[in-house]
Amino acid sequence: MITTLPQASAFVSPPQVLPSSEPSRLVFNQTDTTSTLLQVQKSIFLLFVAFAITSCYCYSFIMSYFLILNMQKQTVKPALYSKQIGHELIILTDFITDVYNEFEKLSWSNNSQFEIGFFEKDMITKSSVFFGIWYELWNHFEIPLSIVINYKGKAPVEKHQSIKRYIESKKIKGIIFKDYSNFAVILFDYDFFNYENDVERTTRLFEEITQFLGINNSLTNT
Repeated sequence: MITTLPQASAFVSPPQVLPSSEPSRLVFNQTDTTSTLLQVQKSIFLLFVAFAITSCYCYSFIMSYFLILNMQKQTVKPALYSKQIGHELIILTDFITDVYNEFEKLSWSNNSQFEIGFFEKDMITKSSVFFGIWYELWNHFEIPLSIVINYKGKAPVEKHQSIKRYIESKKIKGIIFKDYSNFAVILFDYDFFNYENDVERTTRLFEEITQFLGINNSLTNT
């Protein structure tokens, strides 16, 4: 019995196994990750460089600022430490003394820690009129010379208003009326002085105010 073998073509070929693409995919992912890491490292490096540069500028700025402050501290003195302040204070005290010498029976203030000047007191009303430098007032209004009225007689509010109207009606250039800490204050601004008859004008104004308050003493020597 002859057995016919099947044709070779009749055999079923084994399935062909194609090369897998998985290794290529893995290699691709590995390359992408490496590139990303390099970019991150590069960004971090650039940030570090930028921070270092900024820090250097900030440090230089801060050092320059403190250097300038130190130079100013060494070269700029307070205004008190100058010949000009001393010269002007001498002029002011001489002026106050000249006005004081125009009057009789006035009292020179012994409260040098608060003021430089003189005053007239009324024993009946216990009121007083001061002329000179009151440090606190000078500091507040930035005007050194003033007349300070402390009226304690009858109807002080009405008297205060009448004094204000009286001073303002005279319209003296450089004279400013103010209220300060329950006192009526007459300030001598820079425009008041003409450097000719300032002592006479100040003396006359002080006398007019004391007489207006009812202090009718003969104050002047003339």
